[in-house]
Amino acid sequence: MRIVKRTDSELVIQSPNNQKKLIFPLSVLGITALIAVLMVVSGQLIAPVALLLIAAGAYGLYILYGALRSETLIFDKTANEVRCDRKTPLGTKTWQLQLSTLQNMSVGKSKQRYKKPNGHIATRWSYNLTFMTNNEQKQEMLYYTDGESVDTALLAIENFLGPLAASSANQPVQQFSTSHHRMRVTPEYKTWRETIFNIQPSQVGVFENDSNRVYGVLMDVGMLNENTSERWAMSLTALLSGEASFQTTPGGDMVGLGDDPEIAHIAQEIVQFSQTLLPKASLIKDHALPEPDLIQFFFLTSGGVYGVADDLYQLQKKTDDPLNTMLNKFEFIRQFAERSL
Repeated sequence: MRIVKRTDSELVIQSPNNQKKLIFPLSVLGITALIAVLMVVSGQLIAPVALLLIAAGAYGLYILYGALRSETLIFDKTANEVRCDRKTPLGTKTWQLQLSTLQNMSVGKSKQRYKKPNGHIATRWSYNLTFMTNNEQKQEMLYYTDGESVDTALLAIENFLGPLAASSANQPVQQFSTSHHRMRVTPEYKTWRETIFNIQPSQVGVFENDSNRVYGVLMDVGMLNENTSERWAMSLTALLSGEASFQTTPGGDMVGLGDDPEIAHIAQEIVQFSQTLLPKASLIKDHALPEPDLIQFFFLTSGGVYGVADDLYQLQKKTDDPLNTMLNKFEFIRQFAERSL
């Protein structure tokens, strides 16, 4: 999604079609057409093959239809409406709501498991914007794969609308409310996370000028509440000083775990072990929380923050993977924290 127009009275957001998604269906249709032409030219019309070609062609057309869809979302304060124009190969479909009746907006999501070329199972998430009026009328946009752009669109809409004036003088002024379903994060967690990324080497006992020296590790695990479909995350830290902590985005934390000698020893082991993994990590500027079923490790150095990520369930199976070893060490800290809580 992208913002293409923003004035005091109008906000326009587009969700364009993804050109890369056209490659696969066009390839399927091209190959199907080529085989069909060869069969006709050779005069060898084999019924089972013809049926397969018809099925492949129908599948290609179905995928192509989805790839060619796009949407334009328009908020118009002058006309008192929010309108969505959905363009498809079969024409344009439009839905609209009265802006003054808009009561709630949320980010919905869809989860799909798929197999990577290397055989690993991964999760693909897609997101959309859902709108609800005070008379429970509901409308949705198409699902979109870029969750960050959906969040950006949601924030732009919030800033554009602000407090909504009622359409009638007899109605009270409504405050536009939103529901962020992508992640539940408390202010305390945000403050704690910012503190972790701003820790200086000297605070944990590192005074030499070595940009490649790891002095702290943060592990994030993406989680999903199956009952509410709410996304959340669990985070643990280990510092070279032996300090360790445990936090969850919805609330619930344990800091100062390094006061226990065994935990302090484990924390120092994690940091020292992470030094061997630094060459495999990449310099990371985006410290965003992970999607459900993903795990990520951040290595804190004076030269920047390095990161590496993997699918949680696949990593748990790779017993010889060094990241699995680090995960198990963090698991010891987590169990200690949960017993203390």
